[in-house]
Amino acid sequence: MKNGIRLIVLSITYGYHCLKVKNMKALPSLTPKSTPGFQVQRLRIFGLLSRQELADLAGVPLEHVDLFEQDLPLPLDSKRKMLKTLWARKIEK
Repeated sequence: MKNGIRLIVLSITYGYHCLKVKNMKALPSLTPKSTPGFQVQRLRIFGLLSRQELADLAGVPLEHVDLFEQDLPLPLDSKRKMLKTLWARKIEK
């Protein structure tokens, strides 16, 4: 390989990759499970809530739930309301 540089594709599905250079450690990469949106989606599903139900309980638009689960920008207040609702439901169970 030219100049000792190797490209290692970690996950083609999610498009994440890691570049490894000779005599250096691999650069950290993101996994889908480490994103805040994935964690919110996991809590919502384990709480047996639909996206619409979470939006209604938290008092936010359905679009904000979708944006949060896709890790796209949205108002911080909406994030706080959704997380508060999900954690409250988690504690109840």
